[in-house]
Amino acid sequence: MELFYIILLSIIQGITEWLPISSSGHLVLIQEYFKLDVPLSFDIFLHLATLFVLFVIFRMDILYILRAIKNRDFKSEYGKLALFVIIGSIPTAIIGFLLKNFVFNNFLFIGLAFIFTGCLLFMTRQRKPEKELDVKKSFIIGIFQGIALIPGISRSGITISAGLLLGIDQVKIVRYSFLLMIPAVFGVFFLKLRNFVSYDLGLSNLMISFFVTFFVGYISLKYLLGLVKKGKLYYFAYYCWFLGLVLLLSFF
Repeated sequence: MELFYIILLSIIQGITEWLPISSSGHLVLIQEYFKLDVPLSFDIFLHLATLFVLFVIFRMDILYILRAIKNRDFKSEYGKLALFVIIGSIPTAIIGFLLKNFVFNNFLFIGLAFIFTGCLLFMTRQRKPEKELDVKKSFIIGIFQGIALIPGISRSGITISAGLLLGIDQVKIVRYSFLLMIPAVFGVFFLKLRNFVSYDLGLSNLMISFFVTFFVGYISLKYLLGLVKKGKLYYFAYYCWFLGLVLLLSFF
């Protein structure tokens, strides 16, 4: 790929990984529009780059979780959070295994997926955050994260929406949603490790891609955190509906 497309994909990944508008859906559309042959390894690399944003913004939460695991303290707040991440990762892994051989690059599927995401986002405007995260809720959210493997369904969008609709406080569900992403991305990386090669993209291009994705992703995530606190996550429903309808019209 030319450097222009590497930077373009990096910007798209940085923006859409955190905003509830599906990074995978947008990457598929960009690749289809420009007729790009993007290696799977580069797609995984982009997700790893955005993962570093989580390590920076949620570094203290991650540190406390690791400390709780080390001390086998699963009754504390962060000890329970560690268990909930493990529990939520189970359905995600199962669904990921079941969907691994399916190809969802059809505009019909992606369009419907965007519309589905928009509907869930719109429903959050009626949320009533009054309940705590527990085993059952973390498992349900893990199911939604697994479904988000389908391009057009936003991982952050439907996991945060599911949590809000289950009555979890917006600050707590955002933290859980993004912490839940960490084992999912690492799991995919290790499964595809044998195929993780640069495909002659070049070390300099990969470094440029990493810093662009990280910088854009950091700004994007900070922006999303502010919107969720203000209860305005559902604003993105209109964008998802619009894009979904455009794709359906294009298909038919």
